[in-house]
Amino acid sequence: MIACSAWRWTAWRVELGLLTDFEWRTSYRHEDGDLVELFYNPALACAVQYDRMTGYFSGDALALASRGIDALIANDGRMRLIVGCTLQQPEQDAIGEGYDLRARLEAHLLAADLTPPDEAAGRGLEMVAWMVAQGHLDVKVAVPVDPDGRPAHAPGLYHEKVGILTDAEGNRLSFSGSINETAGGWVNNRESFHVHCGWFAGREAAHLEDEVDAFARLWEGRARSVKVFDFPEAVRKKLLEFLPGDDRFVTPPTGKAGPEPETRKLLADEFRRVVWTFIQEAPRLDHGLRVGEATSAVTPWLHQMRTYTRFLREWPSRILIADEVGLGKTISAGLILRQAILSGLAKRVLILTPKSVQIQWQNELYEKFNLNVPIYDGAALSWRVVHGAAEVEKPVACDAWQAEPVVLVSSFLMRRTDRQRELLEDIPGIDNWDLIVLDEAHHARRRGAGSTQEKGPNALLGLMRKLQAK
Repeated sequence: MIACSAWRWTAWRVELGLLTDFEWRTSYRHEDGDLVELFYNPALACAVQYDRMTGYFSGDALALASRGIDALIANDGRMRLIVGCTLQQPEQDAIGEGYDLRARLEAHLLAADLTPPDEAAGRGLEMVAWMVAQGHLDVKVAVPVDPDGRPAHAPGLYHEKVGILTDAEGNRLSFSGSINETAGGWVNNRESFHVHCGWFAGREAAHLEDEVDAFARLWEGRARSVKVFDFPEAVRKKLLEFLPGDDRFVTPPTGKAGPEPETRKLLADEFRRVVWTFIQEAPRLDHGLRVGEATSAVTPWLHQMRTYTRFLREWPSRILIADEVGLGKTISAGLILRQAILSGLAKRVLILTPKSVQIQWQNELYEKFNLNVPIYDGAALSWRVVHGAAEVEKPVACDAWQAEPVVLVSSFLMRRTDRQRELLEDIPGIDNWDLIVLDEAHHARRRGAGSTQEKGPNALLGLMRKLQAK
């Protein structure tokens, strides 16, 4: 039972794999096979944070940096990328004559050719632009400098090539070596890189911590030999020109030829069936507690999640939601309703509310939790008008409306003596309620409470007490 006092109106995460689930090699080389499939994609599929240092800023490099990031985004992960930028001699001379370093850096980056060489690279740039626009990717630029903080005159590149991945439990893995974010690096060259796992003690953990500390010094601008700048806004806007025209998720290029159109359609249909079957079954799994939350149209606050998880973990249970006005008591109840229904804990739910807010309840349940719940007004059931609905209103007898698995009823109607019998008497073929929600629960009280005239429970409180057995 959920009781809510003085009600006012105000993402699902699939259980991730962990980096520790894999036996990573100590090193990878091109002769071992496809480095993207052997290492990059499996590692990104476990990650919620990816920090990368690489040597170049170019369209090709950015496109290849997007490999595997779709898995990172599916994990609600984030990426921080530091790209190198070595200014040419005329640019260095201009800075020596007093020109602003930031302005020269911006001009240098704006002059970089981002034109994708092929369709696959174009999709990669779309992916990068999408990640930047959605806040999944943050980019900074590293410029080699001399001891006085001026762009280095001696020939040299910012050429560190390190990646650090972190999973949902904080396990970290780093890889470093000659591999770079270029087609040559991941695809063509005979490159190699070494892998270090922070969950192993000794030199492995020490090496990982060195990489983490080195990245932090760069990102925070504490390195001596390199000056790091935020990505110039003008360059960011140039990159966002590749943002797709609609708000779709952009799948990065795989570098492999795709299947024929009919095969692609078949695979898409199979994928949809697998996804929807998983969503249907996931709430019943051991780790499926948050499916109802993740598949709703709300992002709950922490106190709402505490209410939600506590109630469901202690099922069957009771709770009085008495948060302050504006803290979303309805959201807490709606989350519980959705998860309880999806998981099969509650096959029958009765929602008792004042008549004045029934339409509001019906709309909220549909818009936020995808539940089209009928209202019983004493003579008929009325559903919300939605696209594709077969019926909107259906007259029902007083002993038949309870056959609905989920229903909204006026608490003022049901506390009437003649109506109470409908709820309290056993009806052949109709099971008891699994869950009851009472809105504006402060109306259920003792008459004259706290005074010498106290006369016991009023009609609504009396009804709720009698419903306990059902």
